[in-house]
Amino acid sequence: MAFKLDVITDYGIMCNYWKISKIEKDYFSETAYIVIYGYPSKDIRDQGKICLEKKYISIRPVDFQKIFGIDQLGIENMNDLKSIYEFLKLNFDEFKDSEIC
Repeated sequence: MAFKLDVITDYGIMCNYWKISKIEKDYFSETAYIVIYGYPSKDIRDQGKICLEKKYISIRPVDFQKIFGIDQLGIENMNDLKSIYEFLKLNFDEFKDSEIC
């Protein structure tokens, strides 16, 4: 699962494939830290190449339950990863035009 979204990096290279690479959840403080890696394509990522760009996202307590809360467990075919991608697409402007693939 990843975002398909065309973004030109600071290097002038197009990244089209954005994959969550790290999720740190703190249930006590109800915060999360997410790192997303950008690659020119899925094929490049599948070849084990290094990402061209990273995006760092902090999830605040007000949004934590929307992603990781007990209500998410009852949704068919839902898991943390899918829930994060859907939340980011709906709530972060930089991902609103992306396709979840």
